[in-house]
Amino acid sequence: MQTKINSLASKIFIVAAVAALVIIGLVIIYGSGSQNQTTALMTSVTSSPATSGGSATTSPTTNNPGAKPVTTPVQKKPNTAPTISQTPPFIVTVITPVAGDIWKIGQQNPISWSTAGKVTGSISLLDATTKNFIGIITPQIGPAQTSYTWPTRSISMSRTNPTTKDVAPGNYVIQISFDGNNLKPITSQPFTITN
Repeated sequence: MQTKINSLASKIFIVAAVAALVIIGLVIIYGSGSQNQTTALMTSVTSSPATSGGSATTSPTTNNPGAKPVTTPVQKKPNTAPTISQTPPFIVTVITPVAGDIWKIGQQNPISWSTAGKVTGSISLLDATTKNFIGIITPQIGPAQTSYTWPTRSISMSRTNPTTKDVAPGNYVIQISFDGNNLKPITSQPFTITN
């Protein structure tokens, strides 16, 4: 009887040992497989191309429905668009002559404007009514210049033609033109030139 009990106990021990080995083997196999899936999942998320923006990429786990999705933050791409530095346009206005001024031929009269254009330019005389070109008062003003004294006598035919003629009495406007900086020509108020 004792032999049967020992034999039975021996069989139970062997069965329990085998069962324990099977469970340990399953744990090792399952644990290893899960780790491989996680590693594969991490590799696929890391190697996927980054999208622009700051959102995170989530990769679904189709092989292991019980596993949580792995979320990897995506780095923003640097802004490579060129930046255009533009200075705001400045305003230049004529100060003198003022409306209704009377300038005598042969007298020194000041032509002045509010701000230097920072580029070269010229000063012209226009008919006050028609705005037709009469002549060039001076073919060249400097980038830092804000005034010019005109003897109110002669004008040139153009910026490149030094031939001059005497100004006639009448109603005129002064026009200052700039050679750049996107500055449009500016004109004075109408004034009168007399003998």
